[in-house]
Amino acid sequence: MTFNPDRAGGCILLVFCCAYGVLALDIPTTTTQMGSAFTARTMPFALAVAGIGLSLLLILMPGRTPAKSRMPVYWLQGAAFIVLMSAYGLTIRPFGFLLATITFLTIGFWLLGERKVITLITVPAIIAMLFWFLLSELLGVYIAPGPAIWSTHV
Repeated sequence: MTFNPDRAGGCILLVFCCAYGVLALDIPTTTTQMGSAFTARTMPFALAVAGIGLSLLLILMPGRTPAKSRMPVYWLQGAAFIVLMSAYGLTIRPFGFLLATITFLTIGFWLLGERKVITLITVPAIIAMLFWFLLSELLGVYIAPGPAIWSTHV
């Protein structure tokens, strides 16, 4: 078994997912959630288990044969996404979930090369509203949909 970049990435992912799984077990649950099938730690733990499984596949599967020409690495685009994600984290409270998420997804799609205005507006709006509905209405997690000054929730 040779050590290639895929296996190196798999090892890094395995360490991250194991640490994430251990931290997911530390998430507190209330006494009313003890008998529930879905608690606050269920999804993080499931993500950790899935990540561990996928990282083990990366480590154990045979590697690719090296290609003659390497794909270009888009460092500037990657840095732009890091800045965009940081800005999203900072703007989600003051601007609300819907506005911040729609803006984040629109700029993200644009960075990935989408230039159709209809797609840049409708797809992020539908995705953001769908996730807000799932979290707020179906799972009962309150997320302010708009700016904090519009909120009447105390």
